[in-house]
Amino acid sequence: MDRKADIPYTTLTKIETGVIKKPSVFVMAKLAKTLGVSRFEPKTIGSGFLIGQASSLTVRQDA
Repeated sequence: MDRKADIPYTTLTKIETGVIKKPSVFVMAKLAKTLGVSRFEPKTIGSGFLIGQASSLTVRQDA
């Protein structure tokens, strides 16, 4: 996905692991476009990352 979204692999890894808690609007827009969803349409990515809410990223805490 990093190549399709034109986002460095390290950036995606940091988002997934919570090192980057609030990715830029530009990164979120690229991810949304790559996944084929609107930046405003809530969409879960992987195990708890949500695209939506005007391009903000929310990390869900799984029990």
